[in-house]
Amino acid sequence: MALNRLSKNDTLEYKKYLGYTRLSVAVHCWFPSGNKTEPIITMIKFKEPEGDIITIRDIYNQYSEQSCYSGDAIVEFQCQILYVNRKRSVVLFYYPKDLKWEMTFLN
Repeated sequence: MALNRLSKNDTLEYKKYLGYTRLSVAVHCWFPSGNKTEPIITMIKFKEPEGDIITIRDIYNQYSEQSCYSGDAIVEFQCQILYVNRKRSVVLFYYPKDLKWEMTFLN
């Protein structure tokens, strides 16, 4: 899987995680009503480089931070998941404009 290259998205957000591989992910979440519009994540699915589709339901310590890069809103979710019987730190990126999710492993 290739690393994201800096191009039109030459932003602090991409520079911060440059060197980490980003995976496209499917995220099952729900958005609470009211003034808090950040989604609550309940499940993540992604495809490993070997081709296996992995489902993660154990998500811990969710922390989110909203940012705006080049005029586009991005929500970063830093959390831990249970993957291959150990906790792994990940960052999920939610792009509300494109309704797209990406994930990178930090360890």
